[in-house]
Amino acid sequence: IDDTNEEQSLPSEQQDDKVAEASATSVEEGREPPPPRVHRSSVGIVPLGNIIVYPEMGCHRYINGKTVPFFLLGILMLCFILADFVFLREDTTKWYRDVWLSALLSPLGALLRWTLAKWNSRFATRQMWIPWGTLTANLGGSVLSILCLAIEMKAFASTENEQESPWALAFLRAVRIGFAGSLSTVSTFCREIVDVGVKYPHHAKAYYYATGTIGACALLSFIVYAPIVRS
Repeated sequence: IDDTNEEQSLPSEQQDDKVAEASATSVEEGREPPPPRVHRSSVGIVPLGNIIVYPEMGCHRYINGKTVPFFLLGILMLCFILADFVFLREDTTKWYRDVWLSALLSPLGALLRWTLAKWNSRFATRQMWIPWGTLTANLGGSVLSILCLAIEMKAFASTENEQESPWALAFLRAVRIGFAGSLSTVSTFCREIVDVGVKYPHHAKAYYYATGTIGACALLSFIVYAPIVRS
């Protein structure tokens, strides 16, 4: 009986033990360990932890599962960029350009929010229960978003201005949608409201934080938006 057939007839646990013993023996003898066991399937794509295997290929290719989302995102971004320059119709080009520019700026806003999140509960004040990092991110994202919208409505109110500076308009929208949208957060804001309410069940601090954040964002946005649009 061939050793390969004998190994395939064994259960998967025994095969793993056999591969581990062979690897240990190879290391002790100074030889290279055998390649890892590969699950073969008729489906074609078999996930093994963070590894995706393509058995139908002549030589097995291993792809780290953590890089797959970035690979797919890169392909999607390339499609939008190509569509921006291929479909030159005025009604579609604007949308494609807004999408891929916003996608480029979104990671910057997310990284800034992640950095600001380190401020939470780090200030030695009586208001340590306030997540200052999240509050700053939401205030900054709201003000920046409404600022870009006000400039867009004021500077690009006519179609002629849009045609003269299409890239400037697209960049303003990308900052508003991509950067400011990723800088501000609703999910973390809601979770922190619940956390504050659980930590201080006999106080109204959760309500203070919720209403204070929403009220401050609305007030600052109005202060920024009104003078620019009405000027």
